[in-house]
Amino acid sequence: MILGGIVLTGFAGRLGTVVPVPLLDGLECAVRLAETLAGIVPTRDRETAPVETTGLSPALSSLLSSGSARGAH
Repeated sequence: MILGGIVLTGFAGRLGTVVPVPLLDGLECAVRLAETLAGIVPTRDRETAPVETTGLSPALSSLLSSGSARGAH
């Protein structure tokens, strides 16, 4: 069971002994996910695949279709 909302933060640890199902603290899960993602190191530099676009400005469409757009790091 996922305990959502800041009001329920910390309850998973306290209720875990009396509730017969696993409890997940939403804030704790979010923090652990952020820590994990921050620790991921790309193994190599890669070009992105070209993306077909519709309705974008010519400059943005050109950038995406060239395959040279990079994610912000």
